[in-house]
Amino acid sequence: MAKRSYGELSDNARAEAQPPKRRRAEERREKQLSGPVTAEAITSARQLQHLLSHSGDPALLRHGIQSLRAFLESIDVNDVSGSEIVKLRPILREYLESQKASHEDGEEIVYMADLMQAWALASQQIGQSNNNSLLSAIPSILARLIRTASRIDEFRPYGICLCKTLLQPAQLKLISRNLTANNEFIISPSLRLLTEVVSFDGGSQAKSAYARREFTFKGLGRSLNWTSRLKSSGTKKETVRTTALGFLLANFKFQNAMAKSDLAGQRDIISALFKNIQEDPPDVIVNVLNVLKQELILDEGVQRSAKSRLLNPWALGRLAAFYNYAGSADDGNETGASVEAAAHDFLLFVCTTPGLGVLLPDLGWYPPGSDVHDTEVDKNPEGSQGMGFLEHIGLELDRLEQAKKYQEKILVRNSTLSAFAQGLRPYANILQSQLLLAIFKAAPELVANYYLNKRSFSFEPKLTATWIGYSAFLFSTIQLPIPEYCGRREGFSNRPPPIPIVIESILPQPLSQKALTKCLNQKTKLISFFVVRLLCIAFQKLEATLDTFSRASTQVSILWKQASSKLLEEFCRRCPKMKDIITVFRSIAEEDILQREATARLLALYYRVVPDIALNERFDVSVTLANVLKRIEDGSDTAEDLGMRMVELEHLLYIAQCSPNIRWWNKPESLSLSAFTSVLKLLAKAPAAAPLTQIKTLVQSVVYRTHHLQGETSASPIDALVNSLYPVGYWDPSDAVFEFLDNSIMRYARTSTKYYDDLVSILSEKHDESNDEVGVQSVSLLLITLVEQWPFLSTSGTVIEREKENVARWLARYMAFSFIAQENSRVLRTLCGRLISASRSEECRQVFQTLGSRLHCELSIDIPQGPQISHTDDRSGTSVSSIINIDWQIRISWLDHLSSEFLDVQAETTTFDILLARHIILDSWRRESVSDRIAASLIEKVMRIMEGMILRLRQTDIGGHRLSKAQKLLCESGGLKEIFFHPEVSKKLRRRTLSTRKGYTRLLQLAFDNYKPDLDGIANSFAAGFRHQDTKDSQWHHFIALLEPLIHLIPRDTALVMVSATIDEDCESGEGLSDKSAMLLPICLRKLLANGGVLPEGHWRRLVCLPIRQEAILDPNGALIGCILENISREGVVKALTPDDIGTIFRNVRRGYGSVQVLRSVYSRLLDLPSQGQRAVEVYDSRMNKLFRQLLEDGRADTAVDILDMRLAASTTPHPEKGWQWKEGVTGSQILKAQLQYTSLQDALLEGCKDVKKCRLLEMGVYLFDEIDRSKLVDVFGNYPWDTVTTPLVRLLLALGRTVASTNEQAILKRWFSWACVSITKDLSINPRLSDQLSDICTGVGRAFSSNPIPKTLFDPVLLNALLEAIFRKHIDEPHATLLAASIVSTDTVKDIDFLKFLQIVLSHLRNPLRDRSITSLRPRLNIAYIIGRLFHASPASQANPTTIQQVLALARGSNSVEDSVLESISATYVRTRGKILSNQTASYSFSDEGEDRIFRYVNSKLHVSISPRRLAITISRYPTDKPCHFHGSERLQDFLTNAKNADSIHSDTYSHFFLYKVIADWIHYRDDTVDLYEAIESGCAGFVMMGLCSPDPGGRAIALRILKALGAKLLASKYSEKEGAALLIRALVHTAKGVIDKNRVPTPLAIFAARALIIQADPLHCLYPKVNEFLLLGPTWDLGKVPLFHTTLLRDPTADDCYYQEVSWMLENLVSGLRTVEDLNMYRRNHYFEHLCSMYWSPFLPKTLKVAILDILSAATSIEGGSTTLITRAGMMDWIDAQLHKGKDGDANDVTLRRLAKRLYETCNREHVDAWSLGSMVTRVQMMTE
Repeated sequence: MAKRSYGELSDNARAEAQPPKRRRAEERREKQLSGPVTAEAITSARQLQHLLSHSGDPALLRHGIQSLRAFLESIDVNDVSGSEIVKLRPILREYLESQKASHEDGEEIVYMADLMQAWALASQQIGQSNNNSLLSAIPSILARLIRTASRIDEFRPYGICLCKTLLQPAQLKLISRNLTANNEFIISPSLRLLTEVVSFDGGSQAKSAYARREFTFKGLGRSLNWTSRLKSSGTKKETVRTTALGFLLANFKFQNAMAKSDLAGQRDIISALFKNIQEDPPDVIVNVLNVLKQELILDEGVQRSAKSRLLNPWALGRLAAFYNYAGSADDGNETGASVEAAAHDFLLFVCTTPGLGVLLPDLGWYPPGSDVHDTEVDKNPEGSQGMGFLEHIGLELDRLEQAKKYQEKILVRNSTLSAFAQGLRPYANILQSQLLLAIFKAAPELVANYYLNKRSFSFEPKLTATWIGYSAFLFSTIQLPIPEYCGRREGFSNRPPPIPIVIESILPQPLSQKALTKCLNQKTKLISFFVVRLLCIAFQKLEATLDTFSRASTQVSILWKQASSKLLEEFCRRCPKMKDIITVFRSIAEEDILQREATARLLALYYRVVPDIALNERFDVSVTLANVLKRIEDGSDTAEDLGMRMVELEHLLYIAQCSPNIRWWNKPESLSLSAFTSVLKLLAKAPAAAPLTQIKTLVQSVVYRTHHLQGETSASPIDALVNSLYPVGYWDPSDAVFEFLDNSIMRYARTSTKYYDDLVSILSEKHDESNDEVGVQSVSLLLITLVEQWPFLSTSGTVIEREKENVARWLARYMAFSFIAQENSRVLRTLCGRLISASRSEECRQVFQTLGSRLHCELSIDIPQGPQISHTDDRSGTSVSSIINIDWQIRISWLDHLSSEFLDVQAETTTFDILLARHIILDSWRRESVSDRIAASLIEKVMRIMEGMILRLRQTDIGGHRLSKAQKLLCESGGLKEIFFHPEVSKKLRRRTLSTRKGYTRLLQLAFDNYKPDLDGIANSFAAGFRHQDTKDSQWHHFIALLEPLIHLIPRDTALVMVSATIDEDCESGEGLSDKSAMLLPICLRKLLANGGVLPEGHWRRLVCLPIRQEAILDPNGALIGCILENISREGVVKALTPDDIGTIFRNVRRGYGSVQVLRSVYSRLLDLPSQGQRAVEVYDSRMNKLFRQLLEDGRADTAVDILDMRLAASTTPHPEKGWQWKEGVTGSQILKAQLQYTSLQDALLEGCKDVKKCRLLEMGVYLFDEIDRSKLVDVFGNYPWDTVTTPLVRLLLALGRTVASTNEQAILKRWFSWACVSITKDLSINPRLSDQLSDICTGVGRAFSSNPIPKTLFDPVLLNALLEAIFRKHIDEPHATLLAASIVSTDTVKDIDFLKFLQIVLSHLRNPLRDRSITSLRPRLNIAYIIGRLFHASPASQANPTTIQQVLALARGSNSVEDSVLESISATYVRTRGKILSNQTASYSFSDEGEDRIFRYVNSKLHVSISPRRLAITISRYPTDKPCHFHGSERLQDFLTNAKNADSIHSDTYSHFFLYKVIADWIHYRDDTVDLYEAIESGCAGFVMMGLCSPDPGGRAIALRILKALGAKLLASKYSEKEGAALLIRALVHTAKGVIDKNRVPTPLAIFAARALIIQADPLHCLYPKVNEFLLLGPTWDLGKVPLFHTTLLRDPTADDCYYQEVSWMLENLVSGLRTVEDLNMYRRNHYFEHLCSMYWSPFLPKTLKVAILDILSAATSIEGGSTTLITRAGMMDWIDAQLHKGKDGDANDVTLRRLAKRLYETCNREHVDAWSLGSMVTRVQMMTE
């Protein structure tokens, strides 16, 4: 039915259908509320204030809020131009300033009261749409405002006020009401507001927010469970859960450790966090995991129990669900993968890192409780015979009972991980498999527990993905390493671990014998192959475990040996029988190389690990071995297959070696050679990259067992044999060679005794001895067999001549290589003679004749000479030298082969390789017929190859045996060492000799790290070799260049011998120290004097008296002279000098062979010796005069000047006011002689006045000699150019200005000085930066002014004012310029300069170094501070005005530095005149580490005081500190800089109590609304005042007590939440201190305790909060003789709760900070605190950090007077340290610190008292402990 129109309705119906009439205003209001909120541009603060003041009109207020939001966004955006920001920020600042409310008594300050009132009204009328929008808009805009204030520094104070207002009870109730609302758009803004409050200013308000958690955290669990997601236009918005997560994570970031611990224990919040975490967006999930890891898990302050409650098995399981996280369709697969990786990394970290609450320390294979009662059993290796029979039986019964128990259930400590592991699916996900394996590796106890509880999965063979994944996981489980000591922390236990637990780590429960056998019999190759590989690693792990048990049985108990048998028995019960493996191996096809290799490896492991079982099985490996060798010889396999075939051959060879029925010497039907010879052929022809090491080792063991080859030489004879078979150049071993070798080997195997007798007869002939007296010689019997078989081959008619020649060449090569391998050369020579006699062909005879001559030469010819052998083409048959690797073409090809092996393929290095390379080098060096250049090139190439060999040995030789052999070969005689030290080398051999020496040096450096006994021969050769170097020859330059890099390998005794020999040689020559000795001596002396070494005083005496040539004296390096001058200061050196020695020194100087520096040093120290009488001084003075006259006669005026300078320097001393003065004891005759010498040299001095030394002598003459002609000196300044200013000239000018009386002369000096000032002023005004020359001038002139006051007759005030103005305006931050200015104002001339003007310039200068001390150095800061002090104190009454003081305070930092002491003296002057340091214009007080170097800031003519909590904490820990200096205003610059240099710079970071007390007193007494008491207590301000009670100054203690009383009263009148506890602590401290501070100071430990306990009172979550309050309730006063809570925290059960170690750490910090004075030390001694701490140190469970803290306390005691003596005699500290150093077999981890502590104890104690107390034994004990 169609609808009727409005006109068709009846009157009544029309009336009902018409809407009711409303007023227009109401309609407009509803339209405004329902429509979009508009915003208008903000142009002024008043407009903004007007928009936000409509608390009664929701529409207008929403309009104002939206306008403010747009305004803040325009400030925050990055693309706003600078001019716009400059306009907008003042508007916001003015508005925020206007929102501050006046303070009324009893009321809290409410910031932005209009918005808070509107919020309250809207909250009262909740439910209406207009009010609901305000409940969302107001928190949202407040959060935005806080975010802006946090980002912009100038708005930070307003943000603090807003945060404090929001944390007031009224506003907290509004927030709490919003958090419990049912509307999402009301909850989310409130959570964002709380997040901004917590995050503001780096979490400065986080603690306050958490203290009111009954409001701020209300409904947080419900919000975290709110998972609905609003969608708008397809985009995701924040949900309530996402916002709640942000708030929770902000708390994890910015709360302290105790709050985090409490928060982690809130079950409703944590369960809600993990319950719905999978529904969060990927970026939120990753952020949650990162914050939990970085801010909670890694926070060491968070309790371990709290972390355990957070990461329980359920929570870990929820995180493990992310392994299947795929993400939403919008997120994509990449985000899912990132979430999965983040979750995996998090789980991997928390589950495998100890100390994070999840992974607990375990005992590996020992279950909990099994290793507690460690029974001591007999350690007799013979078995159980040493113990009683009944006891032995009892132990066996215990083991049987344990075995049954552990087969049913295994207890573990890591129960959380155990439960979590059961829920993982390692077979389905590779990341889960990696996680579980990492857990097993970190907690080995879980392996057996996991498989024992995981019985649901069967290992039945099914080729599925699940079976493959599970098999791979089992494979990786078995590969896990064995726990060290089977899980024990230190050493093996007397009892082995239970076998049922051990076997689960080797062959887990699913791998039963039945299941494994069934898998082996499967037709699917993959299953059988996988099981074979699994069994291989199981056998390898079993072998490693048995080795561990074997080591334990030899160290601790025989029960380990019995456990090994039980373990083998259990393993054999689970693994398949060997016959099944043999069946599988025989069924594998030849082409299946991987399967065959794996099965052969398994069979070899049977023979190696369980030989008893293997030998019981019948397995003939001969046929298999022959087939493998045949297949390799055929060469049908590819390169990869050949490598695998070689590995299979290695396994088969091992089996053959173990098999008793193997026939090595018989020829199989399938091979043309025996098995042994076939392997040799394979080794010779295999590529270099083939794995031959193990095969060669197996072959070597066979021939050693049958004595085919000898085993006495360092090089392996098998290497010589295999190397002789290598094809080299154009020679290749033919089949006849291998057949001849094979027949000889089989011949020896049948009749070995015959050849041994033959060897004995050869030796008897050579030694002319009977057979019974001949010992065993290093000759291989195979060689004798080959020689014995050669005649048969030589006369054979079936072998062609070319084949015979090929065999002859090989045989000669083999004998040559045997000779290189260091076999008996005399026997080899005899055998060579037999070969020559038995040879029928001329070619073969020539081969052996050449070999014989070579062997003869090696025995009879020394290194310098060598046989000359012609080189022709070997193929012509005229030369056969290439057969023994002498021909150069063969040698080059061999080098290329060797290079490819060692440099490219990285082949294994053998000792024979090194011997062969050494042989090539020696032979190349001998050959004079070869050009020197070619030989040197070849030697360098071989040397590089040898370097590669040494490096390869260092990388691969684990045990170091082969490297040790190589080191001995390098150092032994008859080789490279002789070339290195050869004294005479002809010109033809020079280049090759240098190449050999350099290469040998590099080899020694690579082979040795430090001195070893093998180097004794080289050291002795160094001591003797350098003496034979011809001085006229240039070889010694290279020799010394080679010595320097090897000096660290030479022992000190050898270096001493070299020094002594050098001195003897040069003393005998009488020509002075040679150039060679001048270069050699510094090298040897550095070796001797390194690491505390000494040179005997007799050697020093001879060295000082040794004539030294001028070339050595003028050596630019100054090595020799510097070494002499450095050590001549030793008193014994000068004492050892005889009068004749001193005469020798004087004569050396006269002859020009001595150093005046040495003479000066000796002369000055001789005069200072107390044993020298007046007569000796006169003798030295007489000799000096004689030397002076002789030098003048010789025309050596410069040396005479040095003598005069030496004499005056030894007899005079500088005086700050009188210049230079004579020392006491200088006679008149000495002065007269010095004056005569000075007069005779005055003209020479005037001519060289540019020289620093001569100008200084002129200055000294002005002060010392009254009768000199000063007019000549004045004429110098009349003629000297004024534009060249030097420091010595200025000093001379000042000296003349003080002594010249003539008006004309003073005018000349003043004119020159004025010109100099004008020149310096001009340069300073023109140049923006100082040049190096100008810097030197300013520094020199400044030092001259500071040491010599400017005479009034010289300076012009106008010029000095101009000079100072140029410095202050342009160079105020230059250290050199400010030094000059400070020097000028340090004199009395400061009264004649414009100090008022200059003081204002310096204080207001933007580049004043005191403004920003972080970017300026100390020197300009000190200079400017001194200038400010001097200028102020020039007229303190006129300058002590508020403006000047404000500028001074702006520069002050209130520290104990020297600069601040000057500024403090100015403020003290102001206090004396005005009564207060601060004006009533102080706007605020705050505590912040931001800009912590400044205390006072003036903003808009208002003073803001900011104190750094960090610096307060440092001050408390270092109190009391002495003032570095006190500036009075009249100090000289030199004294000021000296005091600054001696001041302890460690206190420059601490506040000055005298300065900061005035600031705090001003705050306490004059201001009531500028500081939050909570911040004042938490920042340490109150603790800082408490430390004042320890001040040595009674006035300082009285001031601190008055401030504490005022602070306590102010606390009680405040609304501070913890005021009762804080006031109680302050009141108790005041009552305790007021009765003693008049006479004594409060002990430092008590004040430290009070300062740190006050911070605890502000934190109810602190672990010590209950104990501190219990202590305060004990009484109104404290015991001044004890440290509070010492016994309560340290001497209690550590297992009572989780807070024990935190409490101990807190108390140890108190103890180390409280040990400052002798009174504190006596308190510790009387209460036996040191003994308690040492007893605690013994605890094996005490963390290392706490042990270090205990050692810090003991070290602090040594810095107190009498502390070391007290620790030694009263606390027995030396005995305790000795016991700690000898505790256990490995010692303590802090043994280095303990040794240093023992050394410091003895160095700082009263040695006389301690030696008497210990009866003289203490010195020896300390030496033994510190070695």
